[in-house]
Amino acid sequence: MNLTLEFLTAYHPQEKRHPEEIDLRDKEGRSWYEMLSKFHQETLKVIYDSEGMIVSCGFDASSMWPANHSIAEIDPDRIPPNFTLDSKWLYGDGGIYQTVEIKSALVREVRNQLLDKTDILLGFDYTMEDCPLSDAQLKIIIDWRRSLKTFPKKPGFPNLKFPLTPPWILTLAVHHGFNEETFKRISHFCPFE
Repeated sequence: MNLTLEFLTAYHPQEKRHPEEIDLRDKEGRSWYEMLSKFHQETLKVIYDSEGMIVSCGFDASSMWPANHSIAEIDPDRIPPNFTLDSKWLYGDGGIYQTVEIKSALVREVRNQLLDKTDILLGFDYTMEDCPLSDAQLKIIIDWRRSLKTFPKKPGFPNLKFPLTPPWILTLAVHHGFNEETFKRISHFCPFE
């Protein structure tokens, strides 16, 4: 059984090992220091706030200080693929998940970055290898950008395949500052082709 300590708050123990000692106590009155040895070594420990938002995680509970937060263990096989702290994950019902709202915001963020980094391609004087873009290339860019703009309105969004991005457009977007690593944040629910 995995351990969960909810709403840990600081307190000064009556029996102190040193004068400045502070401990944490959960809502059931359990001491943080006394419970540390009960955590399993192989589990991921997640610290989450009162809304369930994960604010920190790691495998070594002894290096954590979950003051004014809660902490829970997650078995390694229950850690979602591509779980990262920068992706706004939640803890609840014994698991890690993302809400549709969070997923939608993440996909929109990736989409907006792509649109921003490819705005320059629509300039009348934009060139590729010192040659202006052809009418066919401009049409592909415009159609692709339109598919990005309408993507959030599709039924099933955000749990859909990301609009197909021609490799040459992606190369130009990266050249203009788009970071391909951002796709990893959404690839477990919105795969990129």
